[in-house]
Formats: sequence, structure tokens, C-alpha cells
Amino acid sequence: TARHDTLRTYNSEIKFLRAFISNKHGNELYAISFDKSMAIEYMEHAWENREIGAVRYNNILAFCKLIFNWMIEKQYVKENPFGSLQKKKQAPKKRIMDIERKDRKKIKEYLGKKNRAYYCIMMFAFHSLLRPKEISYIKIGDIDLKKKTVTVKGSIAKNGNTRYAPIPNVMADLVKELIKEVPNHRKGWYLFSRDFKPGPFWRDSREIARYWSDLRSTLKLKKEIQFYSLRDSGIIQMLRDGRSPKEVMEAADHSSIE
Repeated sequence: TARHDTLRTYNSEIKFLRAFISNKHGNELYAISFDKSMAIEYMEHAWENREIGAVRYNNILAFCKLIFNWMIEKQYVKENPFGSLQKKKQAPKKRIMDIERKDRKKIKEYLGKKNRAYYCIMMFAFHSLLRPKEISYIKIGDIDLKKKTVTVKGSIAKNGNTRYAPIPNVMADLVKELIKEVPNHRKGWYLFSRDFKPGPFWRDSREIARYWSDLRSTLKLKKEIQFYSLRDSGIIQMLRDGRSPKEVMEAADHSSIE
């Protein structure tokens, strides 16, 4: 089964495609009649009217290829009209991989007073090397403070592998502080719900990114310091601390040392 955010994206793209077909070609167009010229027209429409960059364009193209490959498999169509369309060249990612200590200190001091729950989220990225989506799905029952680990289920992990990420001493007290008021039977509650505190409602990982953007603006940090920079910095710090590349690769849930 697809993840919640994946289904949301698929449904959104299907709506865009249906609206385009309805506006341009009416409601009686058969799938087999959707040809390459229409595919080109749709991608040009998306590029010119949806205010997207190359990354988003390429994601839309990949989805369109996927949906028509599915229709070929079901024998609704014989060819994929998007099959030969090329991706747009993407600019290299601009992200600071190693956050300077002075900036880390500035963030720590600010959040230590203003939002300790969000600071805990950052610790899971830096010390436990969790991705934003993995953090958003952590439940109270996934936390084991005796073993000082958090279970990242394969169903939410990027690579589909269940793993046990560490909760180092430096952040253990912060996690305890966050869950100390939660009743023992609330194992199914999310660790970061409303206001980034424990609760019964799942909070979209995009909310983590939005808060980070506001935080970066407040502290006047470089825009290249993204939330993912925390994870990158954590990986680099592990290597500086003498951990082997293989150990770091496994902790970060990467498929190769490269």
C-alpha cells in the first residue's frame, strides 16, 4: 500500500490531468486517444501555468509515465504517450551540508527557550539521523528509553527497512521531558502532534519544514541551511568522531557508502 503523502500526491496529479483533458478535449476522450502531442501539450501547460521548477516538472512527468504504464499493463492503451518525453535539466542542490557550530549554538539557545519540542525534532535528525517523514510518524510506543532507541518501521522508512536508531544521552532527557505527561496507555499517540507535542493526530512532515523556514528567517540564517542539513551535519559529525563509514552508512539508512 502507498503512504498517505504518496496517495495525496497521486490524487492531486490525477485531478490536474483530468482538468486539463476536460478543458482542452472535453469529457468524452478515451484513454487510447490520448497521444504524444497531447502529452507534450500537457507538460507545456504544467510548465507555463503551475509555476514549477525543473524538479517538480520531472516529478509530474514521472507520474504521467507511471500512470500510462499501468494502463498498458491493464491493456487500456498500447503505448505510453509520455514515454519519449525528456526530463528538464535540474540545477545542483544548494544545501549546506555541515552547519557551523556558531549557528548550531544560536539555534539551540533560541529553541531551548521558545520551543523545546521542536528542538527535540532537530535532535532526532542530527543524532538519530531520522528523515523528516520518519520523524513525523514516530509514536510513543516506538520509544524505548531503557535501551535508548527509537524504532523506525519499514512501512515509513525511505528504503523500507525497519531499523533501531539511537537516542544518545545528550537528547534522552529531552525525550523524557516530552513524554512524561503522556499516560502509559497512549502508546499509539504520535510523539510530535499539534504544537509538535505528543497527541493522537499525525502531523505532516511539511509542517516541520515550514517551521524550520520561519526559524531560519527569525535567526537570520543562510537559506542554504535546510532542515535536511541537520541530518547531513550529524552524518559528518559521526565520521569526525571516528565511526567507520560502514557504520555511518547503516545508521543513516543509506544503500551504499558512496
